[in-house]
Amino acid sequence: YREKRCFANNSLWKSPHNDSSVPIETTSLDAFFANYAEFVSRIRFIKMDIEGTEPLALEGMRGIFEANRQFTMACEFLPAAILSLGRDPVAYLKTLQDLGFHLEEIDERRSALVPVDVAQMVRKHTMKSKTLTNILCTRRADG
Repeated sequence: YREKRCFANNSLWKSPHNDSSVPIETTSLDAFFANYAEFVSRIRFIKMDIEGTEPLALEGMRGIFEANRQFTMACEFLPAAILSLGRDPVAYLKTLQDLGFHLEEIDERRSALVPVDVAQMVRKHTMKSKTLTNILCTRRADG
């Protein structure tokens, strides 16, 4: 769906801010890397800013999570968008933790990383305020 005012905020979910849609082809990272399996172990960083579809992306990355334990991710956290897709923001954060990631909010105002408390994070970035933040997700090779 195309965002009316900001071309950078196009998304896979319909909102009052969309004025049109365009069919697109999508794939999961697992499906993409099925043809390039030798490169999965070389992945070191993934950045996800996909307007609330991060939980869907996690579902399509399970093979990467199993094959490579040594990468870091930076993920946008926008609960309003996650809810618009019928997903649970708490479940999204808990899934990241269940995958062995240590979560830290990237606090740009303070130039700091703040450990994430899931309940507090969801309260802070509620549907009502429509706020977002970015989360740094790290895990050790043995974690």
